[in-house]
Amino acid sequence: MLLPIAVAAIAGPMAAVLSVDRNAARIPGLQSLANASCACARRASDAKGENACWRHFERLTHADHRKPTGGSACYPLSETIIWVDDDDDHSITLKYGVVGGRGLYLCSKEEAVAGEAIWYREDTQGSTQAELNQSLRRADAALIRFAEALKRGEPLEKLKPAMGCVTGYPR
Repeated sequence: MLLPIAVAAIAGPMAAVLSVDRNAARIPGLQSLANASCACARRASDAKGENACWRHFERLTHADHRKPTGGSACYPLSETIIWVDDDDDHSITLKYGVVGGRGLYLCSKEEAVAGEAIWYREDTQGSTQAELNQSLRRADAALIRFAEALKRGEPLEKLKPAMGCVTGYPR
């Protein structure tokens, strides 16, 4: 009689581990699909086209791209995510919104890292408040131009920033 109880005691936790491992294994593929869906939606001319771009992703994740479940409030990029299968350990980034960019967004971590590099290259230059404000406006404009270029299908400028919300900060 002890054997069925022991098997049940082991099987329960193992099922949970297998479920988490299943999610962990599929995250890279789902992230790649989210990146492609986002890029497709960025090129779409209307909401119907955008929704069509996300259809396959939504079918696999049971998530609605228009109803994210999390994100960050960072500047100059704000990350929008969903949690996979209500699992707080595994998230997929849907997009990185350009905070100063009137609905513009970046679609992959690679784009976001390059966007941060462009922004930081222009920001924090100056010694007076007026110079810093002007630097901030230049940085926002440079990031907006970068996002607009990606939307037009221009190639990604690959840059590595020293820091940022996506890249991380020095310790």
